[in-house]
Amino acid sequence: MLRLRLNQFSGNIPVGLSQLQDLQVLDLANNKLSGSLLQSIGNFTGVSSKKPEPIILIMVSFGSYGVAYYNESIDIATKGEERMYSRILYLMKSIDLSDNGLTGEIPIEIGALVELKNLNLSRNRLSGHIPEAVCRMGSLESLDLSWNQFSGVIPQSMASLHLLSHLNMSYNNLSGKVPPGVGFGIGLAAVWWLLIFSKAVSMGYFQFVDSICEKICDCMILLKIKVNMKLMDGKKPDPEAMHLRWLSKNAHYIIKMEVGSAHYPHMNLHMYCSVTLAHRRQVEFEMKDGDGGAAKISVGANCGEAQIEAGPANMKSIMHLSLLPSLLLFLVATQLTAASRCNGKERGALFDLKATLQDPQGLLSSWRGLNCCSWYGVTCNNKTRHIIKLDLQNYNISKEYALTGDISPSLVHLTHLMYLDLSSNDFGGASIPEFIGSLKNLRHLDLSGARFGRKIPPQLGNLSKLNYLDICFPIDIFHSSSSIDSLHWLTGLSSLAYLDMSWWNLSAASDWLESLNMLRSLHKLHLGATNLPPTDLNSLSQSNFTVLDTIDLSGNNLNSTFPYWLTNVQTVSDISLGGCGLHGSIPEAIGNLTALTSLYLSTNSLEGGIPISIARLCNLNVIDLSKNNLVCDIDNLGKAMASCMNQLSTINLGSNNLSGSISGWLGSFGNLFSIDLSNNSLSGHVPSNIGQLTNLYELDISYNLFQGVLCEEHLANLSMLYRLGLSSNSLKISVPRNWVPPFQLYELKLGSCPLELQFPQWLQTQTHISTLDLHNTGTMGALPDWIWTSLTSLASLDISNNLLTGKLPASLVHMKSLRFLRLDSNQLEGQIPDMPRTIEFLDLSSNFFSGPLPHNLGLNVLHFVFFPNNRLNGSIPLYFCDMEFLSVVDLSNNSLSGGLPNCWKNRTGLFLLDFSNNHLEGEIPSSVGALNSLRYLGLNKNKLSGVLPFSLSSCNHLVLLDLGDNLFEGSIPAWVGDSLQSLIILRLRSNQFFGNIPASFSHLQGLRVLDLANNHLSGSLPQSFGNFTEMGSHQSKHSTAFMTFSSGAYTMNINVSLHITTKGEERMYSRILYLMKSIDLSDNEITGEIPIEIGALVELKNLNLSRNRLSGHIPDTVGRMGSLESLDLSWNQLSGWIPHSMASLHLLSDLNMSYNNLSGMIPSDSQLQTLGDEDPYIYAGNNYLCSPLVRESCSDHKKNAADDDQHTDGCDVMLCVFSGLGFGIGFAAVWWLLVVSKAASRRYFQFIDSACEKFFDWTILLKLKVNRKLMRRNEDPNPQSCNIANMNSIKRLSLLPLFLFLLEATKPTNASRCIGKERDALFDLKASLKDPQGLLSSWRGLNCCSWYGVTCNNKTGYITKLDLGNNKFGKEYALTGDVSPSLIHLTHLEYLDLHGNDFGGANIPEFIGSLKNLRHLDLLGAEFGGKIPPQLGNLSKLNYLDIGFPKDHFSSTSSSVDNLLWLSGLSSLAYLDMSWWNLSAASDWLESLNMLASLQEIYLPVTNLPPTDLNSLPQSNFTVLNTIDLTGNNLSSTFPNWLTQIQTMSSINLGSCGLHGLIPEAVGNLTALNNLSLYTNSLEGAIPTSIGRLCNLKILDLTANNLVGDIDNLGTAMAGCMEELYMIRLGKNNISGYLSGWLGSFRNLVLIDLSHNSLQGPVPPNISELTNLNELDISYNLLQGVLSEEHLANLSMLSRLVLSFNSLRISVGSNWTPPFQLYELKLRSCPLELQFPQWLQAQTGMETLDLHNTGTMGALPDWLWTSLTSLTSLVLSNNLLTGRLPASLVHMKSLQFLGLGSNRLEGEIPAEVGALTGLKNLNLSRNRLSGRIPETIGNMSSLDSLDLSWNQLSGGLPQSMASLHLLSQLNLSYNNLSGKIPLGSQLQTLGYEDPYIYAGNSYLCSPLVPGSCSERKEKPADHEEHTDGHDVLLYVFLGLGFGIGFSAIWWLLVFSKAVSTCYFKLVDSTCEKILDLMVLLKIKVRRKLLERNRVSVN
Repeated sequence: MLRLRLNQFSGNIPVGLSQLQDLQVLDLANNKLSGSLLQSIGNFTGVSSKKPEPIILIMVSFGSYGVAYYNESIDIATKGEERMYSRILYLMKSIDLSDNGLTGEIPIEIGALVELKNLNLSRNRLSGHIPEAVCRMGSLESLDLSWNQFSGVIPQSMASLHLLSHLNMSYNNLSGKVPPGVGFGIGLAAVWWLLIFSKAVSMGYFQFVDSICEKICDCMILLKIKVNMKLMDGKKPDPEAMHLRWLSKNAHYIIKMEVGSAHYPHMNLHMYCSVTLAHRRQVEFEMKDGDGGAAKISVGANCGEAQIEAGPANMKSIMHLSLLPSLLLFLVATQLTAASRCNGKERGALFDLKATLQDPQGLLSSWRGLNCCSWYGVTCNNKTRHIIKLDLQNYNISKEYALTGDISPSLVHLTHLMYLDLSSNDFGGASIPEFIGSLKNLRHLDLSGARFGRKIPPQLGNLSKLNYLDICFPIDIFHSSSSIDSLHWLTGLSSLAYLDMSWWNLSAASDWLESLNMLRSLHKLHLGATNLPPTDLNSLSQSNFTVLDTIDLSGNNLNSTFPYWLTNVQTVSDISLGGCGLHGSIPEAIGNLTALTSLYLSTNSLEGGIPISIARLCNLNVIDLSKNNLVCDIDNLGKAMASCMNQLSTINLGSNNLSGSISGWLGSFGNLFSIDLSNNSLSGHVPSNIGQLTNLYELDISYNLFQGVLCEEHLANLSMLYRLGLSSNSLKISVPRNWVPPFQLYELKLGSCPLELQFPQWLQTQTHISTLDLHNTGTMGALPDWIWTSLTSLASLDISNNLLTGKLPASLVHMKSLRFLRLDSNQLEGQIPDMPRTIEFLDLSSNFFSGPLPHNLGLNVLHFVFFPNNRLNGSIPLYFCDMEFLSVVDLSNNSLSGGLPNCWKNRTGLFLLDFSNNHLEGEIPSSVGALNSLRYLGLNKNKLSGVLPFSLSSCNHLVLLDLGDNLFEGSIPAWVGDSLQSLIILRLRSNQFFGNIPASFSHLQGLRVLDLANNHLSGSLPQSFGNFTEMGSHQSKHSTAFMTFSSGAYTMNINVSLHITTKGEERMYSRILYLMKSIDLSDNEITGEIPIEIGALVELKNLNLSRNRLSGHIPDTVGRMGSLESLDLSWNQLSGWIPHSMASLHLLSDLNMSYNNLSGMIPSDSQLQTLGDEDPYIYAGNNYLCSPLVRESCSDHKKNAADDDQHTDGCDVMLCVFSGLGFGIGFAAVWWLLVVSKAASRRYFQFIDSACEKFFDWTILLKLKVNRKLMRRNEDPNPQSCNIANMNSIKRLSLLPLFLFLLEATKPTNASRCIGKERDALFDLKASLKDPQGLLSSWRGLNCCSWYGVTCNNKTGYITKLDLGNNKFGKEYALTGDVSPSLIHLTHLEYLDLHGNDFGGANIPEFIGSLKNLRHLDLLGAEFGGKIPPQLGNLSKLNYLDIGFPKDHFSSTSSSVDNLLWLSGLSSLAYLDMSWWNLSAASDWLESLNMLASLQEIYLPVTNLPPTDLNSLPQSNFTVLNTIDLTGNNLSSTFPNWLTQIQTMSSINLGSCGLHGLIPEAVGNLTALNNLSLYTNSLEGAIPTSIGRLCNLKILDLTANNLVGDIDNLGTAMAGCMEELYMIRLGKNNISGYLSGWLGSFRNLVLIDLSHNSLQGPVPPNISELTNLNELDISYNLLQGVLSEEHLANLSMLSRLVLSFNSLRISVGSNWTPPFQLYELKLRSCPLELQFPQWLQAQTGMETLDLHNTGTMGALPDWLWTSLTSLTSLVLSNNLLTGRLPASLVHMKSLQFLGLGSNRLEGEIPAEVGALTGLKNLNLSRNRLSGRIPETIGNMSSLDSLDLSWNQLSGGLPQSMASLHLLSQLNLSYNNLSGKIPLGSQLQTLGYEDPYIYAGNSYLCSPLVPGSCSERKEKPADHEEHTDGHDVLLYVFLGLGFGIGFSAIWWLLVFSKAVSTCYFKLVDSTCEKILDLMVLLKIKVRRKLLERNRVSVN
């Protein structure tokens, strides 16, 4: 397609155009071209051969995001008018060279264009004869040769152009006779266009005479004439008394017209018209009245001679010659009516059809009168006059042009109908009418996109003559119930050649393949996305597809091999089997399909090599094998394909496992348009001959192993290049600094490619680029200024993770297209500039920006703001409060000061506020409570103070609340537990809170982290701590992101980072935060005993109760806390024995019980004793505990407990005496205070601890040892005395702390110094790593056991733990580089954690498999890639393995393993996570996992597991499994029955696994189950009632299956014991039944989704008992009845209510106030009360309100505009609303969508509407609005769509509308607008794209409206004078009757060719190129009349 029309091109048509062999549309019209037509025009093989038409003109690949198929919409001038072609554009073959200066003759070679449908050579200077070769162009439908200089006769052979429906040869020098057939066509066309033109003339005439405009139908013959004339007494005839009848005799037509009056019955006018259709034409009019008056008019053969005979004198006034045009009009109309009258019964059927349809655009306005054959869309047989074609297709496709309503069954009377097209209309989901099957003569049926639905009627199978059937795209293309039970009815369509049923649900049609196989005539088959059942395509015993040329089964999970019978169909040209679940290999025989032009096999599971035989497909144009498991050497394949594939334009082999290089062969495909080889293993260099691909538009070779350089030689000739993707290769673009590329890129992605150090200079020339990605390219230095001045078209810019320095410009406001900007992780400095109004995503984190935040940060479109880790200061601007779409604001880790803004408003989209680690002060403002959608509030590490405001309790969606490290005071309010029940993390540490811990904390059942440490809390521990169900549940919500936020086009996974004190140190947790369950209450003043209920927290990992005043025994229930890894009970007053139950805490790795009063023996052979052996100080300070530190035995303790007490007391006394004698009373007082006062000693030793860097504990222990030894050395034989004299050698006691510190420092380090060989291994590791944050800075010196992340065995000194995990998960914190193989020397290593680092896609080191003692291996998200080494199977002691999320987890298509047999060696494994690795080759995965008897948790989501029968296991060994997650793997299996036998199972997630079959009854045996997610599968049958036994179930998600059954039985069964169920999702199934009785039993339900089912009956009143209900969606069902106050009274938590498309009605009292605050209410198509619901006034927080088509009537209440000001979407269309739009709508500042169309609103549009600056869509169409469009509408800068059509608006368009730059959809049609459209504005641009948006505005200067605009500068002056003179003189003539002026004008038009030419050009421009044909015929008639008058006078 080449379209250059309406430009100023000049010169000859280039000869090179003849090389465009595939050209189908050539449009060079309206230029200044000269020269002759090319003789080589016959070379356009695209229009000269019956080449298979491509279905899609443009295919655009988006890498890993798939392929988009783009159907362009083009306006093509054909058949005298401009038509839009879109979906059928591929059918049009057209050449338009009109309106140029071409000369010469038409070449005879043009006859070769046998497929051409439209040829327009008009308005040139072509001469000579019309060649005989034109007769060969048998497909011509439209031919225009007018306004040239052709001569000679019309070739007789043109009579064979049977398809010709439009012909124009006017204004040439042709002579001779018109060929038979053609002559009649021309004659008929002349009469037709005269009728149309005379309508225009008569309308102007009668408007002037009588001011009455009677419209005469444009396209039909229905004639409604109102005769306005004055009889002798001035009386008018009654037009309703007009009668018309006709008779036919031979070649004459006798017409009698009687005009009478009901008021004057004596007056009658009889007109008799006799017409001879021969060589001579005689017309006679005889007129009589009731008084005997008469007149007779005879018109001669040349229609220019008239004879008038008058009767009595009282008839003289009837002879006004001004009536002559009306008489001629009536003559022609009557003649044509008699010749083309249609069948009356069929006409009645069409009237019935019109009555049942709704026609918003008036397409059927011509359907009136008697001659239905001339109606719009109707075609009759020329002989029988039966209707044979009905074409009501919506060519505009948009909904506003669509016919709606019902199809009348009267159509069954159209028994001769052969063609029926109702496509692209909207029949609202109604079934396809069954009676269509009765139209036995139907050959063409097109219902595509007509929004039919439900079932396909099998009666269509009766249409045995049908050869074209298209019913694609029903109303609900995602509906889950089958649309048909069988396709056997297709076998009755024996003549069918074309079949398209795309997007219907054919899941039940198991016979589809056999039925289609019986259609022997089938050429084209389209069944894309029809949910066909899995079918073996090779199951056909014999294939009858012998003439098939197109097959499209894409998007159906057939689970089959490639159909071999397809390789025998020699005619096939297009194969589309993408997304069909194909497996196996591509057959070699595919090379036999030599006619193949396109091959789509993408998104399957094909494996093996690509057959070389594919190289024989010489006609191949498109090949797409992307997203498979294909392997081969692309070098061999490419060389084979290069032999003959000269037409190849698209090659897509991305996301496979291809290897090899692309050198040597790629440049051979000279016509390549698109290349996608991304996500493979291609290597080598990019060949230089790629520069020969001059047509290349798209090149994507990202995510491969390419290396080398792309230089100027590669790119010099790629002038068409538009998209270039090279990301994640080792490619570098190296060009001269001043190089100017020949292309203009739209998208450039070079992420993770090594670039030059400086920013690429050549990018300055890419002024049209929209997407630029240079992240992690090593670019350094300052950003050039031209990036902000030259690349202003950028919409997305990512330069993150580089070494950029310098400052940004002061303002980026001029970047008006910029929406996405990432500059994070650089070294930029200076102030943050003002941002453009379009910015939506802004990330400037981890730089050196300073100064205050900018004054302008964009408009309301901003969604995400990330500024953490900078040096920003100043206060927080108030504009954050006004950003309507803001979702995330992160300003943490800066130096911001001042207070928090107190301007927050209700923002449902604001999810995260993080102002932590700044210098903010003051109190938390009360307005924060308005942010009721807030989920994260981080204010820690500031100087905030005061008490917690009560308004914060309104933020009841908070998940994380971190107020730690501030100065808050007061008691912790009880509403924290009562209102914030969604909390998962609560962190209030290091404040000044006091008082008791609220008992209401027990309501925080989802709490995982509770940190109240370092406050002044007192009282006892609440017994209700055991109610933290999330800490006591075995369920683990395995998620890679802690929170996910969606806003606009962005979905962000926010990795929350949190400091948690555990295992004696503060650690940062980020991406694995969801795994941590912790309670820290340390450093408070809590008293009492530890409650026994704490043992219920079986999932708690960290418990810190240290430094309190707890007393009593340690409860036995602590032993049940089997997940504990860290326990700190130190510095309390606990007493008694250590419970023996604690011996079962096998996971405990950190323990501290020091400084209590514990006694007795430590449980032997337990983890407690092991930990004591490694670190004996964990039991220090317990004098009677049998610890390894104490040399005495437990027996000695028991015997001498009392003696020891006396001995200790005596020693203490003597020591105090000694101190008092030695150092005086003062120091003795201090010392005594330290010993006796525990509070004083604790503060003292905290000071020592901080000063001596964690040596405090060791210091105290050594102090005790020394003191004890000294005392024992000096004691007497009598143990009751102490020898004080022998202690004189002790130094002064005041130096004791210093002495002890030196003692510790000089203590021999043999026990703690690490092994030298292991230390060297760590040095090697450090050398091989890159450490950007200096985490390994402590790795120096000899004692490696004290290094960061290193833990040694205290006895042996061997390294047992290496923890280098990146808990922050930010790339800037990640270790990079290589893992040194020296780690193999850490032979005693048990724990290795490298998670969250970045090893750049390197393979997991094989040597890790040699660390035989390893028990814990965590490589989660460490950016490993490649293959998983099977050597990991050697780690037989391993019990935790997490390698989830490799580097390319979204794009890797090659399998990461060959098998998983190595897993069987991990016999101790309990936890396994391999998420997102590609395991497609691991066919043994299930058997391998089955050998792991200890496995408890399995996570294998989205691992591309091969299809596997989950029931193929002969015996299951999964006996202790509690969690299984296989989400997103197409397993194509039934539900695993063995899973129902595992009693420990708590979570099953098999969503999107391709499951089919039934849900087994035995699933009810899983009584521990709390999560059952089986969504998006093909499960069928009923939901088993045994599911009612799952009493612990919390989540039930069976959405989007094919499940059936009665929900009443299911609900009754479930209501028995499911008290904890809070989510039930059964939507998109085929469930029926009633909701009554059982729904109210689930008191904890939060979410109910039962939409898209067949539920019926009323909604039960007991739904009101669901007091926790937050979301209720029961839309698209058959529910009926009333929802009253009784239903809704208690639903105080309800925020979303969707009842659409039911027969439900909400009926409440007029004064009722609902208890809830909704944010979304959808009642579309539900019957409401007649008046607007009053109760909505209370919903002040509502954002979405949809009351479309609810029958609401009357005026809109004022409170709608004043109370519901938070609305963002308001839809009230298709109702009966009246009244005016009030000025109070100015309050709706949040509104984005306002739909009030199709109502009865009146009055003016208020000027206040301009205040709605955030409004994006405004629809006020089809109302009765009047007045002017307000000037203020130009203030609505966000407006994207505006529809004011079909109103009564007047005046000009406001000039301010020119500023609506974002406007993309506009409709102002059918108003009374006038004046000019503002120049240079979006309004004018939209008018050019679619002129119909201004239709129906007679005085508006628009190309659509005929007539002139006096101010148009483009029209010639003489043209204007002619028009003005014509109008004035015409009116003078009409006023005087026979004035001289009319005769002069008449004569001038006939004989002055210059004037007539200018006149008709004006008519042509104003009547859209249709009126010129009408004018030509008008001139002919007028010329003949004047000639006859001249003869008569002479």
